[in-house]
Amino acid sequence: MQIITYYLLKTALSAMLVFVAAFALRELYRLWFIQRITLAPFAYQKDGADNEASGKAFSQRVYQELRALQKLLRGGPGETSSGPAISLEAGQRTSGYATTLEPPPVTPALGKNLQIPEIPKLPLSGIEMKVQGVDFASLFRNLSQWADPPDEFVGSVTEQNNTFSTLVEWRRAGRDPETRSRFAANGHPNPDEAAFVTACNIIYLLLLDQDSEFEKKLSRTEFEIFARSLRQYSAYRSAILEMRPKETTDKVRLSLDEADRLSSGLIERKVGDRYHPILMLGAITAIAKNDYPRARGHLKAYRQVEPNDPKAGELEKLLPTPPAETTAAIHHTDGAESPRQKFRPVRPGISAGSSETGGGTICCVVQDRKDPTKRYLLTADVFGDKTTVGLAIIQPSPLDGGAAPTDQIAQVARILLPKSGGENQAAGCLSVVSPDVKYDPACYSIGAFAGKGIAAPGDHVTLIGRTSGVVHGRVVVVNTTSRIGLDADRFATFSGMIICQREGGEPLSKAGDGGAPVVNERNELIGMCFASSIKETILIPIQAILDALEVELVTK
Repeated sequence: MQIITYYLLKTALSAMLVFVAAFALRELYRLWFIQRITLAPFAYQKDGADNEASGKAFSQRVYQELRALQKLLRGGPGETSSGPAISLEAGQRTSGYATTLEPPPVTPALGKNLQIPEIPKLPLSGIEMKVQGVDFASLFRNLSQWADPPDEFVGSVTEQNNTFSTLVEWRRAGRDPETRSRFAANGHPNPDEAAFVTACNIIYLLLLDQDSEFEKKLSRTEFEIFARSLRQYSAYRSAILEMRPKETTDKVRLSLDEADRLSSGLIERKVGDRYHPILMLGAITAIAKNDYPRARGHLKAYRQVEPNDPKAGELEKLLPTPPAETTAAIHHTDGAESPRQKFRPVRPGISAGSSETGGGTICCVVQDRKDPTKRYLLTADVFGDKTTVGLAIIQPSPLDGGAAPTDQIAQVARILLPKSGGENQAAGCLSVVSPDVKYDPACYSIGAFAGKGIAAPGDHVTLIGRTSGVVHGRVVVVNTTSRIGLDADRFATFSGMIICQREGGEPLSKAGDGGAPVVNERNELIGMCFASSIKETILIPIQAILDALEVELVTK
């Protein structure tokens, strides 16, 4: 018995020595070959008073967001399709949403080797190793801090009147303090939103460190929008995979709508041309919403830059076979079923765009007040920063298969651009129709406008747009002031705006409806679709646009 005990003790001591040796070898390798990145506890001030516990809690929030984003960007476990598709039973299907609810996985080729900062934990933390009164564990920790300083993200949070602002600095070992990367995130409504934006900024800096050319693909703001879209789609996907069909909620559908709105906005601004996974994400959200023509267009654009990506082929298998198209169906108004098709004569309510930029919807035909023989097509400034006088306008837009010079219908003649500083009442773009192109002032689907109208709260309205087609809603607010994002980094204030919604509190418009005419129950044109959020659509009153551009509406 004593012999057995002797060997058991000897084995236990050997195991402990092997563990210590393995630990020492790991620390030795890390010391020489791995640079640690840590996330320090945030300094936290609430209404002017320091709060150390809140700072540590905020660091944990940021770390959780970093882990979640890392998983999304890597396309790791949990982001692959598994199990049978979940289908809604007959009578439960909701128009505009996927009837087969298991969405495809999102696996953007981004950050495969991304190392996120960890909450710092010193070696042998909480362990005492004293020999002759000397604490070797404490000595080891102090030497590690001196000889192996980490790259560290250090930050502060200011909470003032329930608004949260953060300031973060990346302190890199051995680097000049003047070269440290810093960023601020201000005015967030809650700590979760502040933590998410902080995590996005940290990951963006890490991606720039991996690839100095990354900022040419995505700006910091564009990356945040892309990350938001990924997160919303992931929330939708997880909910669908975990729920029974009868438990589908408005919150789930709103997550998909927001993911689609954000990715579509990036695609409309041609960000997908610089960073191709955005096109893939746009195709995925379009498939989930049963918008197969739009999904097919995004996949076609993606295939042009990534022809051998098997994921694109997998998604294409989910698309129904398109109906056979004849030349007459494509090139003539007669029998046209979608505002995205090619229309001759050209008319309001249909797709138009430019080969250089994005696309939108034709609002109406107008004429010059001083010279009524001069007529123009009115659109919103939906063609982006590259909109210049002389720019060729194509119908349908390139997003819908149009191409220059075959489908050119007009050239930009006058532009009223919104000012990012100061207040605006209107914006718009006038284009002269090409001599060989016929046009008709009557709107797609609803016919001739019955003149101009004035909106009032509660009015029932109809939008005719490139993406939405013909949709109905109501006026919520009139004569309001709105702050509208012009692009990823610029905002403009507009006064006198009209706010509209569909029944149920959804926006009246979707991406691609910019410029769409909106009429009241008397078929009077009341405004032009200019912007939208997850809950509402913003119209510019038509009279404000006509006055600013010194033109009048043409109805026949």
